[in-house]
Amino acid sequence: MKPLSVLRNSQYEQLLNQLNVINYIVEHESLETLRSARLAPDRWTISEIIGHLLDCERLFLIRARLVLEKENPELPMPPPEVEVEQGGYNDADPSEIIGKLRQARNDYIAFLKAVETEEEWQRNGVFPTGYEMTLNDQLRLACWHTVLHIEQILDALKKRC
Repeated sequence: MKPLSVLRNSQYEQLLNQLNVINYIVEHESLETLRSARLAPDRWTISEIIGHLLDCERLFLIRARLVLEKENPELPMPPPEVEVEQGGYNDADPSEIIGKLRQARNDYIAFLKAVETEEEWQRNGVFPTGYEMTLNDQLRLACWHTVLHIEQILDALKKRC
C-alpha cells in the first residue's frame, strides 16, 4: 500500500490537471456556447458551472481552515444556486473565472500541503445535515466534485450537437 502522502500528491496533481481540461474547453468553445449550452433549460450553463467550481473551491479552503482551527466545527453549506446567481458568471469572462479558479485551487492545495500530521488529516467538521467529514474526505470530495462537473460540461456540449 502506498503511503498516504504519495496518494495525496497524486490527488493534488489530479486537481491541477482538471483545471487544464476546463481551460481547454474554454479556449476551444465560443463565448456563446459557454453562456448557452446546458443539460436542460433549468440547469446551469458551462460558464455557470465553472463559476460554481470557483465558489466551491473557495468554500473548500474555508472548510479546511475551520477543521484545523476548531474542534468539530460546523461546515458552511451555502445554497449553490444562490451563489451562482449572485456571481453573475454567465456575464463574466470565462477566462477570468478560470484564472480565479486556478488561484483558489492553488491556495487550497498549498494549505493542504502544509498539513503536517495524520491526526490533522483525520480531524472532523460537521455539515448542518449532521454529516461528518474529515479533512482527508474533503480532499477526495474536491477531486470528485470537479470530475462530476467536467462530465456535466461535456454532456452539455454533446447535447448541443
